[in-house]
Amino acid sequence: KRKESNCDYSIYSNRNRESRKLLEKYGIYGKKSYDKRLPSDWFTLSKRQRLRFIDLMFATDGYVQSNGSGVTLANRGLIEDIQHILSSVGIISSICYKKNNKAGAWVLSISRKETIRLLDMITFMQKRHKAEKLKETIQHMVKRQNAMFRHFKITDYFRSVEITYNQ
Repeated sequence: KRKESNCDYSIYSNRNRESRKLLEKYGIYGKKSYDKRLPSDWFTLSKRQRLRFIDLMFATDGYVQSNGSGVTLANRGLIEDIQHILSSVGIISSICYKKNNKAGAWVLSISRKETIRLLDMITFMQKRHKAEKLKETIQHMVKRQNAMFRHFKITDYFRSVEITYNQ
């Protein structure tokens, strides 16, 4: 029989207590999702390790959609920590609060352009196909936009001039 806990979730292991030890080491064990923060030494990890963390964050709490990507959590401090990690690898993001029928949520948003840059740095794991599709869509839009400006007509009071750009 499991006893009641004030935790959001628990990790059980019959063989060893390594998971618990790790959570205790970083001061996360037994904390609610609203109270958790990234350990301070995570901000000084190598770039490869910080990118791996970002990748894992997208695998669990991230999303990719037509206007970019992001992470939604109930914990403002944790969202700010993630934004700090992203900025440390050169990715610009923004944070906003969205009301919902529960406690509300903090949304870290990454623009299309920055998502494409991030796509070159992380795998996006199971969300990779959405990120690739976003990249293809943007590339198609840029090609279409470039094609529209290759040929245009300038008219003034005295003359009409056609300009064609050859690329």
